[in-house]
Amino acid sequence: MLKTKIGKTLLGFAVCTPLLADAAGAGLSSAVAFAKPHQRVDIGGRKINLYCSGAGATTVIFDGPSGDGGWAWFKVQPEVAKHARSCIYDRAGFGFSDPAPRPNTSGNAVEDLHKALSVAGIKPPYLLVGNSLGGSNVQVFAYRYPEEVKGLVLVEPQSEDETMRTNKASGGQIEKIYAMIKDHDQQCLDAASKCFKAGSEAAASCVGDPTVRSQLGVSIAIN
Repeated sequence: MLKTKIGKTLLGFAVCTPLLADAAGAGLSSAVAFAKPHQRVDIGGRKINLYCSGAGATTVIFDGPSGDGGWAWFKVQPEVAKHARSCIYDRAGFGFSDPAPRPNTSGNAVEDLHKALSVAGIKPPYLLVGNSLGGSNVQVFAYRYPEEVKGLVLVEPQSEDETMRTNKASGGQIEKIYAMIKDHDQQCLDAASKCFKAGSEAAASCVGDPTVRSQLGVSIAIN
């Protein structure tokens, strides 16, 4: 039974300069675990990557923003795992999960996750944590499987009518931006089909710099 719905929480903290090196080292250590596949669960002809650690009666499951794999939580998941069973997963086509022959809608993502958890033997109750698009996904999960969800933590979640409302408020600018993104993505797909050349403008625009996510980028480079 769904008992709790928790809104956005902001945690403020200060870090003294002498502690920065230790914090960076700890962050790098935890990031390394996210730079490789873990439990790739077969959900019927394709696999979803799960990574769980920690122990407890309730399993905390993280779902990240659009365009990100489960590694988006690489600083948070290890901390939560000190107190509870804590899992991240890669949505279809992201991270180490196989692509799906269907759109990555919230409904489809929830179906994939639920099946992966079942096959992997990760039993409810679940505490679901979602950021941005992940916030929409976990709400759909709770709606479909209320008896399995103990609570929700929504971090700047995306709402079902967000695009429509923001487009109206911006005088149609959001629709124009989305059209530009779609055009850019198509250009990248066309360039990728011919193979990117190292150092080319297309590579810089479409692939970017892995060290932008500094600690995780280093981890991927090491592995």
